Formats: sequence, structure tokens, C-alpha cells
Amino acid sequence: MTAGFATYSFLPWLRSGVATEITRRDGTRTGAPRAEIPITVELDAAGDPREATAALALYGPGEITGIDTRVVIRAAPQPGASDAVPSELPMAEFDEPDFPWRYTPATADARSRLRPWLILAVLADEDITEDTSGSADGWLPAITVTRAAALPLLDQSWA
Repeated sequence: MTAGFATYSFLPWLRSGVATEITRRDGTRTGAPRAEIPITVELDAAGDPREATAALALYGPGEITGIDTRVVIRAAPQPGASDAVPSELPMAEFDEPDFPWRYTPATADARSRLRPWLILAVLADEDITEDTSGSADGWLPAITVTRAAALPLLDQSWA
């Protein structure tokens, strides 16, 4: 008699609501920064049934102007820490596990992989040439990176 083994998969990008209707596969190049979902409404006007269809554009990464610090429930090293241990893995844990995928304007590819709209990048001081702080009028902080090789490979960000 052989014992059965369960297989578990972690899919934090699973969606609910209208986002389940996104049909663009991750990796498909469309140039559109948002996912559009066709919505059909059926109306009955005094016995005259009619349908109306419109494209509903979902929020995409371009609409994000800031991240509420309350969504980050744990981070290592702590912001502003000057004694971080270089051999320890940096991380950010979110209150809602789907947050890094929530605004990705695509659905998983044929291999069930979906790249997030948000990634964690760890850079050395020498890899940054310019550091701009955010402002009260909605501008996010920004950096200029000297070498593209210092950034993580985006085709592996699904992992």
C-alpha cells in the first residue's frame, strides 16, 4: 500500500472580482499600461431588452502614487538601519499577500507564472548616482541606477 502525497502550490497572485476576467497573458506585449475588461450590462426598458458593453480599465502600476506604510507588516532590515548584516536576506512582508501582483495588468502565463508590478531591489551605494526624495504633491522618491546589471532580472521576478 502506498501513501498518497498532497501537492501544494503557493499562488499569492490569485484574484477575485472583476480582475478574474483579465485575459492578457503575462509576457504579451501590448503597450497598454492597464488591463481592460469588457463589461456587458443587460437592461429591460419597458419590455425592450437591450445590452450595452463597455471596456472597464482597471488600475495599473502607473496609477500608484504611494504605498501606505501600514500595508508592510514586517521588513528586514528596518528602514534607516545602519547595522544591517550583509549575509541576511532583505524582505518585506505585506498585510495582504497579493499586494505585489494586485496591479499587474495581466494574468498568469501558461506555466502559472505572473510577474509582480512591484519588486524589492537591493543596491549598493555605488550603484546609485541620484537620489530624489518624495514630495507632498504626490511625487514618489526616485533613484538613478548606474548599471542595469545591478538590478534583479525581471523575467525571474515571478519567483
